[in-house]
Amino acid sequence: MHTHSPSRLQGPISKGRSWWKFSAPPPARPEPVAIRRQLIERVRREIAAGTYDTPDKFLAALERMLADLDDE
Repeated sequence: MHTHSPSRLQGPISKGRSWWKFSAPPPARPEPVAIRRQLIERVRREIAAGTYDTPDKFLAALERMLADLDDE
């Protein structure tokens, strides 16, 4: 096997081409951790109130499971 060090690579990154650079940073997005915490808190409240498990949610989950079994 023949390997090269990174300094021998040919390409835009190693050659420092000006067109390779991004013109503007990507827009800021909310932290996934913050979104996850909001979801967890909402689900905890629904469980405590007894409104999380509903017949409709159970039926939807059952239909998804059966569809997954049909795909196999």
